[in-house]
Amino acid sequence: MSDPTNTPPVVPPVAAPPVVTPPVATNTIPDGPFTGYVGADGKFKENWADSLPDALKPTSATIAKYGTLGDVFTELHRVKSLGDSGVKIHADWTQAAPEELASYRAAIGAPAEAAGYGLNTTPEGFTGEWDAEFGQAVADVMLKHNVPGAMAGQLIALEAARAAKAEAAADTAHKAHTDAQVAILTKEWGKDTPTFVAQAAAVAAKFNVDLDAHNDAGLIKLFQKLHEWTTADPKMRTAIGMPAEALAIMAENPRAHGLDIIRNPANPMHARYHANDPAAIKMVDDLFAKAHQQ
Repeated sequence: MSDPTNTPPVVPPVAAPPVVTPPVATNTIPDGPFTGYVGADGKFKENWADSLPDALKPTSATIAKYGTLGDVFTELHRVKSLGDSGVKIHADWTQAAPEELASYRAAIGAPAEAAGYGLNTTPEGFTGEWDAEFGQAVADVMLKHNVPGAMAGQLIALEAARAAKAEAAADTAHKAHTDAQVAILTKEWGKDTPTFVAQAAAVAAKFNVDLDAHNDAGLIKLFQKLHEWTTADPKMRTAIGMPAEALAIMAENPRAHGLDIIRNPANPMHARYHANDPAAIKMVDDLFAKAHQQ
């Protein structure tokens, strides 16, 4: 017979725990005063700033440019950092205290005085002609608007480059014009061009005319023609300053006139005669012939 005290106890079955279903995420925005401003993607909805409460409507033009809350937080951090620097920003700096203006200029690198821009003298790197008076006027305007010195330097660099480009273009145009005028004279005078140009310049100088400044072939030819007229006409030579004594001798003595051409370097025909210019040689021959007839 078995011993009932050795029978194991009967353990009742344990019930399974209830199954709990987790809530399903819906990406919905909690209700509140700003419900509907931000979409499920975290970005502000289109025209969201138009529906701001009346108390916040004055800010709509400023905050409407932000696309997400992250943009707003970044801007807040930037403004807070600026405030921590101790620099107060004024819309109208004429209303600022002197120490506030000085602090702001120091922070952005603007000089305390107009002279700090260095525009009253030729700026470094500027190779053209600098107008110091104009430069000072520009510096005064820059100081009025608290322009940083680095910005002023970059503006001057731009102006220097512009001026250099304009000067190079002017030089190119001047050379092209000069070459064209020389070509006109060379076509007409050939190898005698340097001699004839010198003759024209000598006569022009008597009238205080600078042919180089005018740089015109027509004007050079005109004065060269005056040279020929004054060579042949004593009265014309008087007009350009030849001594009256010499004129009298030449007028009365053709031989003396011819000899003056041959011997006197100051005579306008002297160089042409010794360069075997046909017109000059013929003039001397005619003068000697006339002297023999007297």
